[in-house]
Amino acid sequence: MATVGQSLTAPETGWKRYDDKDLNVTYVGNGWGAYTESDCWNGTYHSTIGSGSYLAFNFTGTKIRIIGNRYTDRSASIDIFIDGVKVSSFSQVSSSIISMSLDADIQNLTNAEHSVKIVVNEASSLGYYDFDAIDIDETGELKPYTPLPSEYGLLRVTMIDSSEREYRVSTAVIEGFINWYTRTIGTGSSCYSLNDIVDNSKEYLSFEKIISFKVIPLKD
Repeated sequence: MATVGQSLTAPETGWKRYDDKDLNVTYVGNGWGAYTESDCWNGTYHSTIGSGSYLAFNFTGTKIRIIGNRYTDRSASIDIFIDGVKVSSFSQVSSSIISMSLDADIQNLTNAEHSVKIVVNEASSLGYYDFDAIDIDETGELKPYTPLPSEYGLLRVTMIDSSEREYRVSTAVIEGFINWYTRTIGTGSSCYSLNDIVDNSKEYLSFEKIISFKVIPLKD
């Protein structure tokens, strides 16, 4: 039986693995890059140093495992949201290099389609988050990210010129924005990108130009 924090170089019986390069995985936010490393699954992984950055996908099944890399300079705070609810948090900090580490093991979910977001709370020049692969039920399927209606919210941002910007985004994106905005001054990126789900527009907000923001829940 696999143990969280240890290396899991291949999926166990009853599981199957999807690579970080799978087209069903969406990467959002600043700092994401694709890299090659022979010790990773299929020789590749994605990494970010952007606070509030996240990856997202849907899958069918009852269980999921997140595979990454651990070392001294990795992020200490990553959250996992399933169907809009935070279900787990983990750290990739380790005193030694652990490739293909089992970062999270979530089981006993309803046998249905689920949406997943992995949000980086702490990332800087000394806090990378490495994502390598996903394990799910051997009878399950990885799918493109499609948030549930209940996962949406309205983010209203007031700028220094008193103008207001509104974004209809998922609750996980709002959570990522809040973590970015309330981070320690001088760490992370000075800008944050938001994709509005209504018209798929993207806008970059500068930290110095924001006065305040408001989160308004949206009903299904």
